[in-house]
Amino acid sequence: MKAHFFKYRGRRIRYFNRYLWFCYYGFFLFPFLILLGWFSWKVFYPRLSTFSNWQMYLIPGISIVLYLLLVSGLILGLMHWSRLKEGYFASVYWRQLLVRMLIDNRFVYTKKQVSEKQTREKMRLPKVYFYQKKQELVVSFPLDGGRFHERFLKMGHLLSEVFLRDLIREEREKARINYVFLSDSGRIPIDQCIAENGRIHLMKTLDWVYDQSPNMLIAGAIGGGKTYLLYSLIQACLSVGTVDICDGKAADLAALGDVDVFKGHVFYKINEEMIICLRNALKEMNQRYAYMKTMKDPKYEPGKNYAYYGLPPHFIFFDEWAAFYGSLDMEARNRVDKLIQPLVLKGRQAGMYIILAMQRPDAEYFPSGVRDNLTFRISVGRLSPIGYLMTFGEDFKNKPFYNKDQPGRGYAFPGFDVPVEFFAPFVYKDYHFIKEFEKFTEMIVYDFTVKEDSQDQTMGDDNQLLQEQLERQMYLAKDPKGTSFSDAHIL
Repeated sequence: MKAHFFKYRGRRIRYFNRYLWFCYYGFFLFPFLILLGWFSWKVFYPRLSTFSNWQMYLIPGISIVLYLLLVSGLILGLMHWSRLKEGYFASVYWRQLLVRMLIDNRFVYTKKQVSEKQTREKMRLPKVYFYQKKQELVVSFPLDGGRFHERFLKMGHLLSEVFLRDLIREEREKARINYVFLSDSGRIPIDQCIAENGRIHLMKTLDWVYDQSPNMLIAGAIGGGKTYLLYSLIQACLSVGTVDICDGKAADLAALGDVDVFKGHVFYKINEEMIICLRNALKEMNQRYAYMKTMKDPKYEPGKNYAYYGLPPHFIFFDEWAAFYGSLDMEARNRVDKLIQPLVLKGRQAGMYIILAMQRPDAEYFPSGVRDNLTFRISVGRLSPIGYLMTFGEDFKNKPFYNKDQPGRGYAFPGFDVPVEFFAPFVYKDYHFIKEFEKFTEMIVYDFTVKEDSQDQTMGDDNQLLQEQLERQMYLAKDPKGTSFSDAHIL
């Protein structure tokens, strides 16, 4: 790691910060108290000596009380509003919460100060720092081999529960460990969920870079927002490539079959129809590989993917995969296994991407190697602990996952780091996906048949030229005078 002469770590957590919220409240209230004292001295005090009845003191007293209540309410309201909007006072609240947690868990150094009259204990906290970035909270702990060293290494899960924020990574530095939490939901509206430059924008801080994290697994509970998430992804993918849709329950996605742009690309009526879709996808994948190897402009280079040769991506969305796979007999299941496995394992370089969606991604619904190679994974809605384990794997079995009653909310694993809190693109109440899909006049479909014919024509021209060169060499071998090839035909 690159060393820095000076690195800003944020605000150090001090022992007096346990009353930090009250200190700020008093700081902002103090000027108003000064103003009240000056006004009382100049206006109320000269008239107090003239009051002969105690009832005459009620108006000044009530005025002062109302003034203090109004000012206090305004100050506390603005502080609370700033906290809710993740402003400056959110940082103040987190720092107060953090120092109280450290004190309650006895992360405190004590030192006795003995004087002639009494003995006092001075308390000091370790060098813990708090830093609130635009979309992250960072808490830094010292690793100096002291008595709190081992406990500081295990603070991630505790802080995640205290802040009710998702731990997205741990950063190690020399003699320090930093815990980084997601402070902002990062949710984007549906009109910002677009595909560009090989990525689909899902949140402010999260993109699906499908060239790097090929294929996707979506696990969604009933009413969790899975269908809207699929619609959002389909709309984004439709603008950059080919989209095929299969619906194992002939339910939500089947309705897209009536939209003109999806004619011939939606399969749901019978299982055999969806199997044919997978078979055609596998055939196209092989055609793509064959086409790329015959390319001359640009010339084929090993390691380059479909985008280098100007090919569009091809996305196959399969909703309710578990229902479809579970309804197959043994013979049909074997056929599907032979189709889905090469698509998932070999499709990335050819630009073929599989998106499988279901309620519970149990291992019995996947052939060997398929679930592990669905690199980008998303959960939406309330899942059980075993549901999270099936979705994100054994590597994150100790990570705390929290369920919230918010449609479209869940977790996402982009293929690296750890699963992070996820919010599907926000869909407006008056937003209609069908009307948006009807705005597309045609789908991007690459016709490999034409390209193959073109390649055959090119190869035919090359063969004809090669044949003429051979004939010329044979003629020159027979005619030592070196008569030109064209003259030979004239003669």
